[in-house]
Amino acid sequence: MSKKLWKKSESTLVEVIERFTVGNDYLYDMHLALFNIYGSAAHARMLTKIGIITPLDLDAILGGLKRIIKEIDQHSFVMQLEDENIHTKVENILVKTIGDIGKKLHTARSRNDQNLVLSLGGNN
Repeated sequence: MSKKLWKKSESTLVEVIERFTVGNDYLYDMHLALFNIYGSAAHARMLTKIGIITPLDLDAILGGLKRIIKEIDQHSFVMQLEDENIHTKVENILVKTIGDIGKKLHTARSRNDQNLVLSLGGNN
């Protein structure tokens, strides 16, 4: 089990808490992955337009997002309980593949912003 901020010393307690708070949410996030990526791409373009990230950063981020889309298309993209949620999964993949530039994607973006994109995408 991955390290959690709220981890207690008893592993059984951690598992019970995680099942209660997370449940199968990570499995539902698989269905929202493309919406998250499209929203992330739009956000990265906005960050470039207002001068927060460079065009080179944008190219790296968009390239990383395209690789994730390819994984989804090839059915090799998998969400696991340890991934927490789709937002964290995408960021972790970006950081792994393009380095710290991947962390810039969430500048000026809250989880509420990300969830709104997912809720709009999930209703279409």
